[in-house]
Amino acid sequence: MKEERILLTGGAGRLGTELRRLLPDVIAPSETDMDITRPEHIEAALAAGSGAVLALPHLGGWEYAGAWLAQQGHRILVVVEPVEPRELFEWFVEVREAMGMEVVPLGEDAAARALKALRDNRIVCLVSDRDLTGEGIRVEFNVCGTSTRKFWIE
Repeated sequence: MKEERILLTGGAGRLGTELRRLLPDVIAPSETDMDITRPEHIEAALAAGSGAVLALPHLGGWEYAGAWLAQQGHRILVVVEPVEPRELFEWFVEVREAMGMEVVPLGEDAAARALKALRDNRIVCLVSDRDLTGEGIRVEFNVCGTSTRKFWIE
């Protein structure tokens, strides 16, 4: 992985700082580091031959779970929101690819690539709680508020 200096701010900055600090452990997570609940649902979907879609909350290190799944031999495709600056997005892609995930930026061909991955019996991860439209429902989270997509509430 190439060494670059990128100014990280806000949530992306905190995530980038944590990933940089934890990167060796994240790339090779241990099952003892995680609480894995009901993985049989993923295995059943893959056994049926049509892939699996995981709708993940944008909380904590979802990349850690993706790295663990990849380590178990699963082929992972993640659809992610591109962030600015472009160099930061490219760094996140590089980190996630080092963890064993194929990264697809949200955009015109994301759905087609996700469908192909499902046809190839892969796992597709969608970080799906972020309100990209600005029309979500306001919720209190810890000491501050945020908005989330309506389908998580209704």
